[in-house]
Amino acid sequence: MAFNSVEGVFGETRAGTQAAGTCLDGYHGSPTATCSDDGEWSSVSSPCEQTFCAALQNNSFAAWPETKVGSTAAGECLPGYATLSGEVPHRQCTVGEFADVGEWAAPTEACIPGTSPGQQGRAVGEGPRR
Repeated sequence: MAFNSVEGVFGETRAGTQAAGTCLDGYHGSPTATCSDDGEWSSVSSPCEQTFCAALQNNSFAAWPETKVGSTAAGECLPGYATLSGEVPHRQCTVGEFADVGEWAAPTEACIPGTSPGQQGRAVGEGPRR
């Protein structure tokens, strides 16, 4: 009998035996469960846990919140920085080299110094408009 859940994915297993499961993309762990003699699954030991990209406070001149693997985060440019478009930058959290740690993709747009709101259209290093 097979069993699939966020806690683990278990293939066909003979009744009365313990099975090692796998985790869905974006999750990590070493799940195990037992298929009883009557074909019912036990609760999962060491269930899969969701994987995240860690929050970053000053990365590419922006702050990024903790984000689930497979999701896109909206960043916030640091004071004195903004994107050329004036929109918030975004970046994807992807599966990392190690299953328990997400990896950030490059931002969709860079935060650039001297282009904070109210300074749009001015060259870097230019003083305030009067």
